Amino acid sequence: MLPVYILSKFIPKDNGLIVIGSSKGYEFSDNSKYLYLYLLNKQNNKKIIWISRNKQIVTMIKYNPFSDI
Repeated sequence: MLPVYILSKFIPKDNGLIVIGSSKGYEFSDNSKYLYLYLLNKQNNKKIIWISRNKQIVTMIKYNPFSDI
């Protein structure tokens, strides 16, 4: 883990960005889903992004994140 830590010092960080994903990138579920929805509802100046390997999930969340999947 030491090499990853050292490399991370050279990668620029964005404090206004939060990235969340779940289930190896294939589902919108579990605690990470509820954390994502909570952060969307919370009034803040952060950009919340859901990452997934499933393009249908990303599209659905982009247009209607509060629908049941």
